[in-house]
Amino acid sequence: MSEWQPIETAPRDEQVPLLMWTPHAMAVAYFDNGEWWILGSRSVIEATHWMFLPDPPKVQGKTT
Repeated sequence: MSEWQPIETAPRDEQVPLLMWTPHAMAVAYFDNGEWWILGSRSVIEATHWMFLPDPPKVQGKTT
């Protein structure tokens, strides 16, 4: 798993969802129009740190 990185180093590709950290919460977010947006929401987030999403867990007997 990645380590938390300063928000200034986050990729600005709107296609890449990232795990974001604020002093109050974590959220999956993406960058668009100069702002970080919470995925599945109309809310802007003021993140301080980021990391790539981890790989999903492997589940025996299931395919994705």
